[in-house]
Amino acid sequence: MALDSMQKPGVTECSICTEAFDESYDHTPRALPCGHTFCTKCLGNLVDFPRPICDGVRDNPPTTTGSFIRCPNCCVMHSISRPDPTVLPLNLAVVDIIKHHVTKVIQSSSDSVVCELCKDCEAEIVCTGCDPNQPVHFCARCDEKEHTRSIFTQRHKRSPLYRTFCSVHTRIRVTFYSERKAVFICQQCQSEGGVEHDDCKPIRDAAKQLRQETRERNKNVGRVVERCNHTQQTLTSAINDLLPASCNAAKEKVKETFADLAGILKLRQEQLMTRIDEEYKMRKEMLENQMEELTKTLTNAKTHQEKFAELDGKNDEDFLRFYHLLVQVHITDATEESTLNSLVPQDIPLVLEDCSGNLRSLGTVGGGTTPTNLTVAPCDNRCNLFKLQWSMPEGSDDPEEFCVSGATSANFPTCTLPKVVSGKSLWCFVDNFVPGFNYRFRIQSRNKASWGTCSTPTPEVRRDFPIKVGYTRLVHRVVLPEDGTYHITAKGAKGGNARESKGGHGAVVSATFLLKARDTLIVLSGGKSEEFQGTSGGGGGSFVALNDVCNLLLVAGGGGGAR
Repeated sequence: MALDSMQKPGVTECSICTEAFDESYDHTPRALPCGHTFCTKCLGNLVDFPRPICDGVRDNPPTTTGSFIRCPNCCVMHSISRPDPTVLPLNLAVVDIIKHHVTKVIQSSSDSVVCELCKDCEAEIVCTGCDPNQPVHFCARCDEKEHTRSIFTQRHKRSPLYRTFCSVHTRIRVTFYSERKAVFICQQCQSEGGVEHDDCKPIRDAAKQLRQETRERNKNVGRVVERCNHTQQTLTSAINDLLPASCNAAKEKVKETFADLAGILKLRQEQLMTRIDEEYKMRKEMLENQMEELTKTLTNAKTHQEKFAELDGKNDEDFLRFYHLLVQVHITDATEESTLNSLVPQDIPLVLEDCSGNLRSLGTVGGGTTPTNLTVAPCDNRCNLFKLQWSMPEGSDDPEEFCVSGATSANFPTCTLPKVVSGKSLWCFVDNFVPGFNYRFRIQSRNKASWGTCSTPTPEVRRDFPIKVGYTRLVHRVVLPEDGTYHITAKGAKGGNARESKGGHGAVVSATFLLKARDTLIVLSGGKSEEFQGTSGGGGGSFVALNDVCNLLLVAGGGGGAR
């Protein structure tokens, strides 16, 4: 058979799917024993599974045949060893025709191929289905026009016509691109390359993917350019606004600010000098009071000492006669060591001691306005609290918060201070006082810059035993001043009254404890319930703990409710 006569569509195309044969798995030409050739994909669809066959003898069991294929052209049944079309042989004659035909198509291409239809534009597409004897070249417009006329022309195998030739096979044009190595290769290099060219893609697909990535990168670069343009406009505007007039105005503002600061420094200097004088007077007065108390104690002690010596010199009868009169009536309290110790100062402060610390506590320049009219008063006997009130000078800025600080002349822990009071409140409660010690208080305010100077200290205030803690909805703490025996009574709250009956009284529990100095009593008092719709609940219990809420000393239950 001549070569030209074999290049008819019936030879180079599958008669079932009308697709052209090529070297891919689905379109590889395979021959049946009858001589007809079809593609591997269509033959796979024709394979039938094994079926049982009976030989007509009654006692013989049926046998199973192998798989078979019926030729769609001559209807001859062909048996195959397994249901797989690859067991059929390749039609090598058709394979050789395809290779020769494709090579001829590729080698016939040149750098300046013109469209064979319009004879005007440069060819971009090569078709091997329009003419079985030779490839036909089309431009993009003519290709679309020619291959959309019917369903048969749409099935023609077409491929892009690339201008670059392979560097290995110099007479074959490239059809694939390796992104990893950035090189073009031909179909033969891609088939022979193996793993070396495993990332190769058709030029059109590779260009489409990389073109999309390039567009995304271009968008990112566009955003950078946009931000740069915006920043450039901002800088240009800032440079235009940076005029000598604005610099001169800024200099004048600096001069005014420093002039104001100089006035503030002078005012704060005067305030600090006044605070030092007040501190000196307060400490001097405290020392003089202590000296006066010490002098009285010393005079009484010497008098008692003479009385004791005079009593000791009498005979036994006179000693016993005057003992009760002299000792128990006149000098019993003076002989108590605790009384003498309380009159003798344990820590006499020096006037110039901690001077630098006191100056720091007075605040910084440029801080909040100094509060005025600071007063302190003990609350009623329900709790161990002091209430502080103060005011701000008229026209002063609203401070952000206040800080209350307290001090005592004794070498003993002060109350829970400093205490920060947020907001614009002009009063606060302070607690956790040690009974039997004097306290003074100062207050300072803070603005956005810093804390200001402290106010003038309040007069001394103190709490003494007995301490009564009532219902305040708060947990109170009482720090014990010294070692000794303390008598504590806890009372539960009375239950509320109803319309026709009265609530029960709470329990009363008393006990005496030997406690140490600096121990803290934690006290929570219960409250009386209120009448609601003719009935009332029981009263709250009262609790006394030592140093920790879990270490209870006394618990007094509240009274029952009424109906």
